[in-house]
Amino acid sequence: MVRIYDADSENLSSEFFVDEAFSRYVGKDCAGVFHPVGFSSSGKVIVTAGPFFDVGEDKPVEHSCVQRQGFWLVDSVIPTVSRLPDNCKVQRYGKDAP
Repeated sequence: MVRIYDADSENLSSEFFVDEAFSRYVGKDCAGVFHPVGFSSSGKVIVTAGPFFDVGEDKPVEHSCVQRQGFWLVDSVIPTVSRLPDNCKVQRYGKDAP
């Protein structure tokens, strides 16, 4: 689960904002494995996303909407997602570089 805490406003994001953003992107319920990586220079969240597998299975579950591991930019306000280049490099202090 990916959650974002905004220290300025003292707000904590919804537990499922990344799942909701991906579900909205594909237009149906979405299963995936999401890990936080950092932030873009605009303050959006960068995550890695990969397919979701049941334990011991070789193929992703039917409702896994992510087909391969990659970097994604998640806007927690709207919520929306967009794919980032595979060579995306996330630097410290909230800046990303393609």
